[in-house]
Amino acid sequence: MDTMATRSKTEVYLLGSKTTDITGSKLPSIRQSLGLFIQRHTEMKETRRDAAAFVIQRVFAFWKKARIPTRAVQHCQQKLDDLFEEWRLLKENKARQSTTQKAREAKFCEKLDSLFDIAHGGALNMITIPEDRDFLLAQREVSRRGCMAGVDLSLHRKEKRRAERLLQEEERHRRALNSQEMTISTVILESSDSSPAGSETNDNNLEYDAGTPSTSRHEPHRKRGRKSVITESMTSALDRTNLSDRRAMMIVTETAGCIKLQCTLLASSLQPRWVAVLQFTVCHQTLTKQLLTPTA
Repeated sequence: MDTMATRSKTEVYLLGSKTTDITGSKLPSIRQSLGLFIQRHTEMKETRRDAAAFVIQRVFAFWKKARIPTRAVQHCQQKLDDLFEEWRLLKENKARQSTTQKAREAKFCEKLDSLFDIAHGGALNMITIPEDRDFLLAQREVSRRGCMAGVDLSLHRKEKRRAERLLQEEERHRRALNSQEMTISTVILESSDSSPAGSETNDNNLEYDAGTPSTSRHEPHRKRGRKSVITESMTSALDRTNLSDRRAMMIVTETAGCIKLQCTLLASSLQPRWVAVLQFTVCHQTLTKQLLTPTA
């Protein structure tokens, strides 16, 4: 009598003995997955959501080791929760001895030892190694042939090197794009900061800033002016000419160089007491007109 009472406490309805963890060299079955879910939910008093999350995490470890793509986590949890709901309804009506109840219990027990299949819908096409594909097909059979061996260290090293190469290529591509964007969006225009020949003293050097002379008596430092010349209007104009990004950038750079030369000549024509530095603003309408005007 005591043996029967002890057995009833350690066994689960239709599943048999309790499951405290998932072990083995095969992909988890429905009996293992559902048994662990019931143990976490009924004995450890976890919510159905938390219990499903824990079980799916354990199941994923086996599928990852087998190198088989899986479905999304939420879909796997929902599938496990549906199995539990089916088991719960059968347990509520276990006192009935009707033919329908017995048929439902028998049908449910038939699939307990089958694979708890959470493979991706296109897993067979996504798997590149034939042995992994054959293993998945074998696990889906009734007998569930095959088992997982140890980790292939040689293959693991190859995949690690391949992942590192992909990361390096992505980093190089990202740097190239950033460099191209910075070059296209900003053109650095710099004018000469040397005084014209014939200046007698440094005290006569003044800085020309937007048409207003400076009273500073110190020698001006070399300055770099930055001005964005790529505007929405210019971008539209370049697009209408069907130019590639590289050719468009070459045109903008050469045009900016021409403008810079003109400003340098203008600065050198000033009086000797003025510093040959001119901070200027490039008008994008003028630059666009120069780009679109055909040369003779």
